[in-house]
Amino acid sequence: MPAHQPNPPRTPRAAAAPARMAARLTARDWWLIDMLHTHRVLTSTQVLRLAYTARRTANARLARLLHYGVIQTFRPLQEAGSAPAHLVLGPQGATVLAARRGTTVRELPWRADEPARIAHSTHLAHTVGANEVMVRLAAEHRTDPRLALFLWLPARVCAHLWGDWIHPDAYGLHHDTTPEPEPFRAHAPRAPGPRTRAPRPAPDRPEAHPGARTTGFFLEYDRGTEPAWRVAAKLDGYAAHAAGTRTRTPLLIHTPTPARERLLRTRLADHAADLDLPVATTHAHLAPAEQPLHLNRFDHDTGPTAADPVWLPLTAGPDGADPHLGIRLRLADLASYFGLLVPALDPAVPGPDADHSRLDVEPVPPLPPRPAGRSRR
Repeated sequence: MPAHQPNPPRTPRAAAAPARMAARLTARDWWLIDMLHTHRVLTSTQVLRLAYTARRTANARLARLLHYGVIQTFRPLQEAGSAPAHLVLGPQGATVLAARRGTTVRELPWRADEPARIAHSTHLAHTVGANEVMVRLAAEHRTDPRLALFLWLPARVCAHLWGDWIHPDAYGLHHDTTPEPEPFRAHAPRAPGPRTRAPRPAPDRPEAHPGARTTGFFLEYDRGTEPAWRVAAKLDGYAAHAAGTRTRTPLLIHTPTPARERLLRTRLADHAADLDLPVATTHAHLAPAEQPLHLNRFDHDTGPTAADPVWLPLTAGPDGADPHLGIRLRLADLASYFGLLVPALDPAVPGPDADHSRLDVEPVPPLPPRPAGRSRR
């Protein structure tokens, strides 16, 4: 549906020279600028989940950034109720980001009409929905430090890296240090370790926890608008990507309803088995999970996250495990079911041929830096 025009800076005085503007920005503000440039649009609730613990504090800071012209906001029209504020990068945000990177706004790239194009895009709901899956997964680290999303690449970055084969809605690299379920341990092959002692990694990197499970995955966010045969046709691209890159990365298909999930499973199962693709599905109506205290029932997103036992494998595992038993797995348990998985991209893997060497800029951390000397609010 049509959307309201993005709100411009509230006063002409809001515009300031990049140097003066940069002095007003906190580390969390810079993170948000990077996130909006990378992911194009985030809702106010998504930013709250990732970066704040108090809604009042979040609203006050976002209002200040809107006043500065760092961000712009709009609310899409919907049939019932009111949509949350949608945040996009504003002209002052693009200016200071370009200055920080030593480039121009045009080469960033960012265009003056970009906020309006995002607001009126026919793909807005799809983009926001895919972002919601990744935001909820990233935000779990704030309440459970054993879980962490170390890497989140949006659709356009995925297209830049792998567009000759696939166009996923996101790529993620997830880290889980919770105990591995006993029934799966015998089925997960282990890659041989290095013969020489490597330098000790930083504690915030997945390789710092050798007993943990790191899972790369592609996300296909399905809204039920494509025919099932078109979704099935995408599997050929994922198989070609796996063969061309010598990786084995699970494809996670998020569907809107149980009926849509059943339909796709019926249409895709045989094809996925023929291609030996690790594919798992879920739907958006699973049992609600406990809400963080700073969110309330009006946020409409009480479901479990992608780290929870929500993924139903589409094909049998190497040990003959039956996918029709209906046992949903945690994201970290997919390797135990499908066998050895190899992430499509892991920045910890060195080498000039690694996919991450083709990234234009350093990936934005899914969570902001912690404020120094005080707790995050």
